[in-house]
Amino acid sequence: MKATRPFSAPSLADSGLRRKTGKKTVHGFPGYCQGFTLLEVIVALAVIAFSLAAAASAVSNSARNASGLQQRTYAHWVAMNKMTELHVSKKWPSLRTTKGSTLMARHEWFWSVRVSKTPNQNIRRVDVRVRPDENDEAPLVTLTGFVNQP
Repeated sequence: MKATRPFSAPSLADSGLRRKTGKKTVHGFPGYCQGFTLLEVIVALAVIAFSLAAAASAVSNSARNASGLQQRTYAHWVAMNKMTELHVSKKWPSLRTTKGSTLMARHEWFWSVRVSKTPNQNIRRVDVRVRPDENDEAPLVTLTGFVNQP
């Protein structure tokens, strides 16, 4: 019987490759073969650049949305406060539009309250519009409610 030696992984010398000698070739290129080609590095950098640009855009959009949501929330609170004032006063509002401003969260909010008729003579419709700037044409929030005649 023949003696067999135990299995062992081939070494670099057994594979036919020699470092820095240039005697053996791998895929047609002589000698010392390790590392990445310039094309591989450029493709990897391009992938990283596009990924970072997409992440920066997502973070920017998230911050912008959070700020807008905060503004709309404050404007809604201002509108709700005006509507609550009308309900608590228990006065029958006259048919007109009033304008004013309120300070909330260190910002001056500009509101307008329009009172209009409804088909029921005992109920009035109240529209409260809130703008962050007095010259804005479109309100940030519009709240509609109804007031009963006391």
